[in-house]
Amino acid sequence: MVSKVWEKMSNLSGVRKIMNDIKHTLENASWEVINMSAWNPLVFKELEEFWTQHTKKLLESGNFWEVIWRYGSTKWYFPLLDAVKKFFKEEFHQDITEENVLVTTWSQSLFFYWVNAFGWRTRDWKLKKIFLPQSPDYTGYSGMWMEEDMFISVPPKPEKIWEHKFKYKLDLSEFPDKDDIWAVIFSRPCNPTWNVMTEEEVQKIYNFVEWTEIPIFIDSAYASPIPNLVYNNMITKFHKNAIYTMSFSKAWLPWERVWVAVWDSKYIKYLENFHANLSIMSSRFWQALITSALLDWSLKKISAELVQAKYRMKFKLMDKLLNKYMPEDISWYAHKVEWAMFSFIWFENLPITDDELYEKLKERWVLFVPWNAFFNWIDKDKIKHSRECMRISVTIEDEQMEKAVRILAEVIKEVYNK
Repeated sequence: MVSKVWEKMSNLSGVRKIMNDIKHTLENASWEVINMSAWNPLVFKELEEFWTQHTKKLLESGNFWEVIWRYGSTKWYFPLLDAVKKFFKEEFHQDITEENVLVTTWSQSLFFYWVNAFGWRTRDWKLKKIFLPQSPDYTGYSGMWMEEDMFISVPPKPEKIWEHKFKYKLDLSEFPDKDDIWAVIFSRPCNPTWNVMTEEEVQKIYNFVEWTEIPIFIDSAYASPIPNLVYNNMITKFHKNAIYTMSFSKAWLPWERVWVAVWDSKYIKYLENFHANLSIMSSRFWQALITSALLDWSLKKISAELVQAKYRMKFKLMDKLLNKYMPEDISWYAHKVEWAMFSFIWFENLPITDDELYEKLKERWVLFVPWNAFFNWIDKDKIKHSRECMRISVTIEDEQMEKAVRILAEVIKEVYNK
């Protein structure tokens, strides 16, 4: 006999279901597959040289063996703490202490600690809800809670802004009663969309929790200044209720997971205890490597000056190809480009579902991610938009990208003409 928690946590959630199918397809393909579902970032020579130099610097510093041969604090590697404090002082004009900082491994780990600290059941067995003010949002949240109905969200509000472009807006009219929720979580920039919530929209969320102790988790995995995959002048807004996070795994170390959380010390203490019980500590090697790149500001510099430019070139090509190949008589819209890595396309009044479109494209050896996987907290059967969209990666080779967009256009034309 297994527990209800085991039954919940052992299920594939969100996008992981489709990723398993993609993995199976790639392993058993009898033809070249164009994989536009890939999560991996762009890889180029300058980044390889960047991390090689910082690795050599650590090896030659005399601290290498001390770093890897010794246990340390469950919260952080001390030199990284000093680097983060200096960074926040100079970049955000925020004075923080060691009591405000926690370093974790995976973003998923931090989400899990946070969700189960501020959601789930109270001592009197009342179910605490966590509110997501934007939809769609990061699908990884869907596997973090131990009860099926812990999260509540709002219907998506796509707004057409010009020809073949749209942007998601925050819909305050759909916000729940504050008495029904115990915490708020959202990603900014939004993962998976191109959307960056405006400063005014963030302030409305802050106003929503004002005069309460409702905590806010701001998932800043792709934000400025690191890794800085944002194309507009995004301003980081702090609030007494909000936990701010920064991802160094997104700074071109996708599998070397280092996350920094900054928050009120009383809450950081709770999360530290979760972290110590489940993970003991985060990798000191990668914390030491990042310390070097943070202190000399080279990580911020390469993010802003080199990496962002590479992604801009990719998005310009994607935009050009969509306008070149997509049928003129079909209502399609790409989300306004506000940050990097993926393109998000909405086919208004799509005659089939996004899952069916996925199967049709798979028959042509093109893979992408159906968007319904990112609508985990709404009734998808009642909201057609959640079945009309797709996410495609821009991190593939240019020639493959053009071939894939051409095939997509052919399949879309066929689907609408039927």
